[in-house]
This record gives sequence, structure tokens and C-alpha cells, in this order.
Amino acid sequence: MKPTILASILPNILLHGWLGAVATAQSLSISVPSPITASASFGGSTQTAVLPAGPAAAGGTIAAYTSASAPTPFARFGWYSVPSESLIGFVGFLGCAVQGAGAGPVSVAPGQLLLELTAPGVTPVILELSAILQVSAGSPAPSVRVDVGDDGTFEFTEISLASNVAVNLTSTPLRIRVELAAALTAPGSIEAQLQMFVRPDQGTFVTPLIAGCDPLAFHVASTFAGDVVVQAPNASMEPVVAVFGLSVQPLQVNPGAQWPCLLMPGLDLVMLLPGASPLTLPIPAAARPITLLSQAVVVHSLSGPLVLTTTDGYRITAL
Repeated sequence: MKPTILASILPNILLHGWLGAVATAQSLSISVPSPITASASFGGSTQTAVLPAGPAAAGGTIAAYTSASAPTPFARFGWYSVPSESLIGFVGFLGCAVQGAGAGPVSVAPGQLLLELTAPGVTPVILELSAILQVSAGSPAPSVRVDVGDDGTFEFTEISLASNVAVNLTSTPLRIRVELAAALTAPGSIEAQLQMFVRPDQGTFVTPLIAGCDPLAFHVASTFAGDVVVQAPNASMEPVVAVFGLSVQPLQVNPGAQWPCLLMPGLDLVMLLPGASPLTLPIPAAARPITLLSQAVVVHSLSGPLVLTTTDGYRITAL
């Protein structure tokens, strides 16, 4: 589809309601394959917290503390996840410490969670895996592992550098086993965080174009369907307008401002954002390949004369 044809379609996308609220199609479910125990001992007394086996919530934590005052041995384990139309994020974490005379041992074991990712159709994605470890001198390293496919092979461990794994999501769940476990028997501390971000790999790419003169965050991201989602998550009562253009047509929206307020996209589609809610812009296969520009304009009119400012702008490439 030629850009001139798409330019005529963009207003129709707005008129027919194709630009709409986000509806998440991908899903992430979490379960505990075997009970996880956090244990901490002090002065002959041991405290434990147990996470039972079975389905788990999107986030949770368990912790064992031996005293309400410091220094105190402790062990904790937890996770949280955030699924959306453009990203599925999972973070697991643990902490262990042995402090003071008569303290220890502490442990988190076996520390395994089973994640299942699904999509309604074949959906190429990239799994971004990374970890943050803080281990005191002389303390043993924690176990931080990821087994993509739950086949006994670890694609990521505590000694790995940040890495990416390309996979296809389908209606058949992709099983991913993650493990965070640690133990201390002598004074020391361990903190570990495992991060897994699932990002779309559908041939739609978003890159920065220009810095705005307004501090309001304007987010533009590709979706798992290969479309684009835009959002001003911190929008206030002042109107925010999203602009989409097929070419660069620089416009100074506030000539009297100390800092240049340039609007880069042409005015092929202008959409009033509904507060902080996200919106999606479909990019049909017939329109590819194509490059779009997107930027938002903030209309300041609540206190004083009308002033227009611009957010950061982005270039969208759909192959």
C-alpha cells in the first residue's frame, strides 16, 4: 500500500473506531511445582514460611524473620509480573542474611516457579533474560536459573550475561521453569533478582526521533499483534493529543518558548488521548512496509493563556 493511500485511510481508522483501547491477548500463568520454604534461625529458634504447591497469583512473597529488631537473620522470596499488549514482564527475587552472634543458618529452597506463556496464534517473541546479584565477600552465590521449554536445559544461569532467546508463542503453553535459591550458614548476605521481559518480534520497531520540551512521558511501543500502542500514563487534566504522520514536517508549536518545541510528524492523524488510557493503532499487512512518526502535544489551558508543548517523538517502522 502506498503512503498516499494510507494517508487517506488513517482518518478512517479514527472515524470507524479502529483506534481503540488495548485488549491483552497473550497470557502468563504462574504455578509452584513444589513447596518453597524460607527459613531463618537465631539462638536455637527457627522461623519458616512456606509457599504451598499449586497455582500462584501474579505476584507474591514469603519471608522468615527471627526478630522484630536488627540485626536479625532473614530469608525472603517473591515475584511479580505485569502482562500487557506490548510487554510481559516477570521479576523474581530473594534475599538472605546472617547477622549477629548466634545467627544462622538461613535458606530459600527449592525456589522454583513454573511460568506458562500462551498466545491465540503463532506469535514470535524475544525473551530478554538478565539478573542482578549482590553477594557479600565469602558468601556462596545463589542459584538463579531459567529453563525455557522445561526440558532440563538451562538457557540462563547465575553466571550468564544478559541474553535473548527467540521463541514462538502459540495456544500450547510454553513452559518456563525459573529457580531462585540460596543458603547461608555464616555471617553474610545475598540479594538476587531475575528479570524476564517478553517482547514482540513481529517486525514493528520503535526508535526515538526527537526530545520534547514537555516532561510528560509519551510511550510508543509495538504490540504482540505487530501494531502500535501509544499512551501518556501520567497525563493530568490538561488535554494530550497524539499525532501520527507519514513524513517529517517540523512545526514550531510554541515560538516564544525558551526551549524549542518542535512537532516533527505531519498531521495525517490527530487523536485526543483519553487521559492515561492506552490506545492501539493497527498496521495491516497491506500497509507494510511503512514508516510512521508519532509525537504528542500537551494543551496547557487550565491556568493562563493557551500554550502548546511537545513530548518526545518516535519513528515507527513496520516491515
